[in-house]
Amino acid sequence: MNVFIYRAALYCEDCGKAIRKQLVDAGQTPDNPDNESSYNSDDFPKGPYPNGGGESNRPQYCSSNDQCINVVTLQSGHKIGAMLENPIY
Repeated sequence: MNVFIYRAALYCEDCGKAIRKQLVDAGQTPDNPDNESSYNSDDFPKGPYPNGGGESNRPQYCSSNDQCINVVTLQSGHKIGAMLENPIY
């Protein structure tokens, strides 16, 4: 799954695109969003990046948590962000 990085967190592609749209609509777009070296990921989401953001020692989930566009509802009824399908080492 492709992911976006924003404010030191990983977001599924759909949530990352939604955050970008909110910032664009609010006029908070970097001068050149296609040039990721021209802005900080604290200011505008960078990506999308493949492989769920890369290897980790545990599965990663969308940081939108229960507000994720692709929310997962567990058997308990608890909702979590989409699994980012990152490789585990």
